[in-house]
Amino acid sequence: MPEIRRIILTSDHHYGKRLPPQVGIVIQWLPLLIADSVSMAFRRQSRFPGKKPGWFKAATDIRFIGHEGDDASELIFEAPRLGEAAPELYQQPELWPSRPEPVDTGFEVLGDVLADISSDCRDSDRYDRGLLKHILKLRSLFQRGIFGDIEVGSQRHKNGMTPHLNRTVLHTAESIHRTTPLPRRLKLYGTLDMLRASTQGFEIRLDSGEKAPGVLVQGDVRQLQGLLGCPVTVYGTAVYRPSGRLLRIDANEIVPALEQDRFFT
Repeated sequence: MPEIRRIILTSDHHYGKRLPPQVGIVIQWLPLLIADSVSMAFRRQSRFPGKKPGWFKAATDIRFIGHEGDDASELIFEAPRLGEAAPELYQQPELWPSRPEPVDTGFEVLGDVLADISSDCRDSDRYDRGLLKHILKLRSLFQRGIFGDIEVGSQRHKNGMTPHLNRTVLHTAESIHRTTPLPRRLKLYGTLDMLRASTQGFEIRLDSGEKAPGVLVQGDVRQLQGLLGCPVTVYGTAVYRPSGRLLRIDANEIVPALEQDRFFT
């Protein structure tokens, strides 16, 4: 059964149930931000290239079902529990430890993203430049004084910790986006240590013992099963956290390594 989640919009105009036309921007963009956040939680990549898998469509099936309000305005949504929408993801070993709880919905995941942005967490793996860019598209709602604050309903963020989106949070998001290092082309040598077919994910173990997670953006990761445990060379793009540490590798190709490739460990 889907869960009920609420978005509370406050404004000096005290709209209540008489919503302004601009509320359509929130209704349109909220599911997109949740989809980006869910993709980050399971793949460390906010956008899916190509066809989206069934688990992702089910997990991000957000439905607007109505609104209420007296002074503030409440938007009401239905959202699936992630463990019910994508059970195959919870039956597999974790590729990295940021996986949401199975009882969470996309609202809890978006709440985590906003919490990390609000605290100016520069080493977060919950957002990338693409997700930050999409969040910043809501700036017009606050610059025009239409709304003063958007509270994202989350069952996991309570007791004064409810995630918000407002001018202060957007200012922080803009600063993080501006100072995040740009992606760079990458050639990397290491051992292919893990594959995950459902998310196109993989993990490379370097000679130092460090592990580098990534997503295969071209081809089918299942075709790499014969290379598990073997030295490989990865060609792609390194994507960074705002802190400058590696967030993930967007790999175009993973091939058996040659001896001279060790230079790129």
